[in-house]
Amino acid sequence: MSRPSHFSGAYTLVSNNTYTVNGTTYQTDAKGRISSFSGKTTADSAPRSPSAQRNLPGKQPGEDAGHLMAASQGGSGRADNLIRMDHAVNVRDFRAMERENDAFMKEGKEVTLHGFIGYPGEGNWPDSIMVTREVTDPATGATDVEHCSWTNIDMAQFEGEEDWITLADEYPNPGAEQEAAYYAELQGQAGSPAPEAAAPGAAVSEHTGAADGLAAEGAEARSDSFGPDGGVSDTSAGSADSIGSFGPDGGSAADDDGDGLGPSDSDSDGLSL
Repeated sequence: MSRPSHFSGAYTLVSNNTYTVNGTTYQTDAKGRISSFSGKTTADSAPRSPSAQRNLPGKQPGEDAGHLMAASQGGSGRADNLIRMDHAVNVRDFRAMERENDAFMKEGKEVTLHGFIGYPGEGNWPDSIMVTREVTDPATGATDVEHCSWTNIDMAQFEGEEDWITLADEYPNPGAEQEAAYYAELQGQAGSPAPEAAAPGAAVSEHTGAADGLAAEGAEARSDSFGPDGGVSDTSAGSADSIGSFGPDGGSAADDDGDGLGPSDSDSDGLSL
């Protein structure tokens, strides 16, 4: 089989190049490193290449050759979709996002990923991975936009295993019951009633840690919703929480009591539920 034109070698890529594989478009930088990717997930699995994963340039023992677009969601199995990735980030953090993608697709929603990879020096070890996920409901035309980012190291080694308790560990009830129990505790601490239970498989948007599938605690995470009428809902979680609701007319909720929130104090815990 002939080598695709975007490869400069068996496992290396042409520099400063844009190419598309399995519907996902990638950009390489001046050193032939993948710097960005953009594509829609699918339910069609693509074959993996064990040789590409073993021989990814620069990969060290204990590292993974991580798929930017999951092979189980249509991503290429070759080096044109692989980066060096910390093992824990790959199998725990990044994989958690992929499981959420699966859940969205099972609900009939379309998932599009736009990713950026940062490199601190001359080598091909990335120190950061940033993904913007767009989830569109074809039935309503509404699109939810979420920004996720990871530092390419196992943060558990710095914060201790007790900080990486998953929702499943804390709340063994599956699906909506698990999420309802979690939200109930949060709202109980804040002194206001819990909202209705989220749909089974819905993404948890407060980003309490990498184990829940998104950014580690303290990292900026955003969730925006765009409806067909132009309404925007924007929330942020992390070191600086902000909550705002903007309708089609540009109006925003007033802060009647000076506490930094709107008329209701139901968001006084700094989370958006």
